[in-house]
Amino acid sequence: DKFLMQVPRIWMYDLTFEHVRVLMEGYEKAMEGINEMNGYLPTSVMNKHTLYLQPDLQIRRVAYGVGYPQINQLLNCNEQGPMADGVPGASSHWLVNDPVEWSVTYHEAGHCQLQSMYRGETEASNNLFHAYVRNVKFNTSFDVAFAGSLGHAVLTPDEAAVDWMVTPQFGAGQEMDYSNTPDDQFRYQQRGYGKYADMAREWGWGSIIKFYHTEHLEYMAGELGKAGEGLDIVDSRTLRLGIATGIDLRPLIEFWGIDTVDPVALKAKTLENNLKPSKKLKELLERYVSLIPKDVDKFNAHFDAVWPFKRGFPENCEDVRYGCGWYNVRMGEWNEAEAGVARDRLLAFIEEEYGSVANDEWADEDDMQLPPEGGSGGGGGGEGEGEGEGEGDGLEEEGGQPMTGAPTPSPVDDDTGGDRGRVDSAIVWVEENLAIVAAAGVGVVLFLVGFMCFRRKGQKVKLRGAGKTKGKGNRAMQMELV
Repeated sequence: DKFLMQVPRIWMYDLTFEHVRVLMEGYEKAMEGINEMNGYLPTSVMNKHTLYLQPDLQIRRVAYGVGYPQINQLLNCNEQGPMADGVPGASSHWLVNDPVEWSVTYHEAGHCQLQSMYRGETEASNNLFHAYVRNVKFNTSFDVAFAGSLGHAVLTPDEAAVDWMVTPQFGAGQEMDYSNTPDDQFRYQQRGYGKYADMAREWGWGSIIKFYHTEHLEYMAGELGKAGEGLDIVDSRTLRLGIATGIDLRPLIEFWGIDTVDPVALKAKTLENNLKPSKKLKELLERYVSLIPKDVDKFNAHFDAVWPFKRGFPENCEDVRYGCGWYNVRMGEWNEAEAGVARDRLLAFIEEEYGSVANDEWADEDDMQLPPEGGSGGGGGGEGEGEGEGEGDGLEEEGGQPMTGAPTPSPVDDDTGGDRGRVDSAIVWVEENLAIVAAAGVGVVLFLVGFMCFRRKGQKVKLRGAGKTKGKGNRAMQMELV
């Protein structure tokens, strides 16, 4: 079983069988994507639904959160029971139309995957699941899929890099802030998981799949992180990500604001595992130099791209410490001198890392024993599509940044060519090289009718809860794909 959902009967009693079939197959593909990216291969070995959704009279917390079921959509009821959301019997709600429309669903589902992460990534790396699902399973371009993995800010990987490079911390060579305060530079921000986007588009999603799958095998064997034994937990992760990718990945991790704790020890382990410098990584960092806004006009162009219609209107932003509020402050500080500080810092970093590398010391990236690319689709991509409004994440501390609706995704379809094929090859590679044996599952659609809200004698059914969400109705139709 991969997916379970309950929705009011009045939302869907007039939907065609074909509509429901395509819908449920779409949810099935999305669940496969979550499991694949997290290294669970194949999905048929799972002993619980990957995701269980339903709307209700109130959400679980004052803000969006996890759950089984995950309840982040409100439904409306009156004395007769559930109310239609749009046309009775054929709701326009995304739950019964588009499995990947709302990024918050996958943000919360990402929390439930219990993936390992760097410190500070709790509210960042879990957003990558939505990007993977849309890019690999639904053939959305990489840039659009990554940008849409957060609803309140639509940044491509390149724009996320600029978002980091224009900060004072970057120019000063400091780490990215992970204080879990409004000054935090990881949580609810694409730059907080931009490193993984770079891994995926430069070396393929297979490198991330391999990393997490290896962790599962090591955990079951009681030897999690054995390759990084003796290293600090941060350095151990950096080493093991490099092993999964097949190169010395440390410069990428440091670029994204995570410093090496013990450079001598990590260097020794890097050499021990024969991880060599990457020309592709060097070229990526050199390209990032060219993206640094050279003056305030270029800065403002970037500002307008990532926070449309917010420049010059700080009163329309939540806080000057993050998001468009921070940009409204920073644009008054940015000039050619600031740009020069950021550019000089990155150029010096590149020289320090690669200036003395001899021709025969580079990694042979054309002959690496890696899983085939898993849907990187780097470059190109297109622009994000609009903003949403809503409440913060359920695990958010006071003052945190809100999660909101996602841009419109590509429609549900059965076209799984291109990136999908490369991921299939990556999965086969991992299975063959890590001795995975499992059985395939068979999918059917099961409809069960239940009740989710009711009126007691003498009482009125009231709409309660928080957040500007859509969910409405109360008689439930349960749909399960097994």
